[in-house]
Amino acid sequence: MAFTFTRKMKLAFAIAVFCAFHSGYAKDIEVFLAPNAFRVIQLGCPSVPFHVVLMNTSNEDIKVWDDMYFWGYYNLSFEMRSSSGNEIIEIKKKERGWDKNLPLCDTVPPKEVKVFAVFLCEETWEGIPSHEWFTANDKNPFEIRAIYKSQSDTLPMNSDSGRVWKGTIESNWTKTYVKKTGVNQSAHTTPAIAPR
Repeated sequence: MAFTFTRKMKLAFAIAVFCAFHSGYAKDIEVFLAPNAFRVIQLGCPSVPFHVVLMNTSNEDIKVWDDMYFWGYYNLSFEMRSSSGNEIIEIKKKERGWDKNLPLCDTVPPKEVKVFAVFLCEETWEGIPSHEWFTANDKNPFEIRAIYKSQSDTLPMNSDSGRVWKGTIESNWTKTYVKKTGVNQSAHTTPAIAPR
């Protein structure tokens, strides 16, 4: 699926990458939520995605699993917490069957990124808080962080050569306002490689 970057999105990603390069973060891969002028995340049946950035901070190519298939589908998850930090909710992909499943991976060049456009729909994700939870606790704004976990680095036979990145990384907690939408209609996570 083609992914088009608007002028505002390109500026936002440029700011995010600049901040990451100057944060002193010494990891092969870093994950963070892309800047959002409104800092609003929709849950339930979102019409607008938010973006998670996976950045290769090393000087070599890094392979990561394609999230269209089993090996990478469950790798991205989220945690949400109230401003008090007393309650943390985990949001992760629901189990699903596979009519077609391939061990594909994406190569992220040095100092470049892979971007996930995330729609947190209830038919795809579990752990999304209910309307009642938001109403009862009145916790806006909330904090959210992304977690990227890859447990397998072994490529099956007849697949691309090399190994896939393995490990767990977490973004910083990001303050955001959460909007719970109505009945879900669609659900997907669309990856894209940002332009040079």
